[in-house]
Amino acid sequence: MGVHVMNNVKIFLLLGMACLACSGCKFQMGDKPEEINYEQAYTDARTALLQAANDEDPMTRSYAMEAIGQTLKGQEGGLLLEALSDPSVLVRFSAAMSLGDIRYAKAKPKLEEMILERQTDERVVCAAIYALHRMGDTRYAGQLGIILMSDFPLGRATAAMVMGKMGEQSAIGPLNALLAEEHEAGVRLNIIEALANLGDRKSQRILESYARGYFLDLRLAAIPALAASDPNTRDILESLLKNDQPPRVRVSAAGALGKLKLGSEVGFLICIDAIENPEKMLRAGYGQDSKIKPTDISSLRRLGAMALGDIKRPDAIQYLRPLLYEEDGAVKVAAAMSILKIVPPKVVDNFEDEVVEEEPGQAEQPVDIGPKLKTSGGMDLE
Repeated sequence: MGVHVMNNVKIFLLLGMACLACSGCKFQMGDKPEEINYEQAYTDARTALLQAANDEDPMTRSYAMEAIGQTLKGQEGGLLLEALSDPSVLVRFSAAMSLGDIRYAKAKPKLEEMILERQTDERVVCAAIYALHRMGDTRYAGQLGIILMSDFPLGRATAAMVMGKMGEQSAIGPLNALLAEEHEAGVRLNIIEALANLGDRKSQRILESYARGYFLDLRLAAIPALAASDPNTRDILESLLKNDQPPRVRVSAAGALGKLKLGSEVGFLICIDAIENPEKMLRAGYGQDSKIKPTDISSLRRLGAMALGDIKRPDAIQYLRPLLYEEDGAVKVAAAMSILKIVPPKVVDNFEDEVVEEEPGQAEQPVDIGPKLKTSGGMDLE
């Protein structure tokens, strides 16, 4: 989706490459939770993730920025702040969204500067508006309505996504008005996701139809969005675990059920199969003579690794840890993020020696706006 560029973000790693390469013995099959060295797993995953943030591939860096926001949070707010100057639009977008999610107050001046700069990409402007809104600064929220009418489809898609994440019920009217006139499929999906996230039942039913539909891209986007907007989707998601469903649909459904704390042994094994036997799984789904591309394998393994983090079974670490050594940046980041999600909170607390500094007057409790919905339109990083 993007051109490979050199990264200008300065990274201060927790440990050097040697620590990751010499991190101890691999977990054996069947390790019990009490036998897992969570401290070492956390250290290795954190190191791999920070290395990925300095990768030459902008897509890998973008994945890393989102993962850092979800797992390391305030510990690496400074890193995310530096990433706002990255040459890649995708990296700047993901960094700004993550800064909003962790409410990193030190980023406020830079975020405001990006909004006021006329040359800033509309997608990045939307992310900066979202970030400031999360920090209690709503002065620029009105600009989302302007971008919603932009000639740039990716700008419209991102504005819709951000409006849904903000949780403002006043956005339902403008979003419905745009949906009635919008012809771009990616933009329409982002609008529907946003409306569903705001509790619109009609849009949730549309997502249900997409999740069961024919087009794979729509299905993969709809499954996590449906789980995020409507917790009463167990039957639908469990039906998508069956062997007659495409491999990536099965894995996505397993992860969505995990997010709803409805993970099962069947879903867990589907994810393990996806990361350990991706080509075999793809051929079983599409036929032995089907042409399997490297990107198909990478996508399936990444989805499998991410889903294991949503299922949060400790024994998944033994399968995820070898992926930290992958050359495939997307898979490496997914594995690192999932390990960091799985390790017990008490282990994480031991490493959190930095605290996000709040500015005077900033709300003490974050606004509950639900999980990220970056699954379609211009910001689909799949």
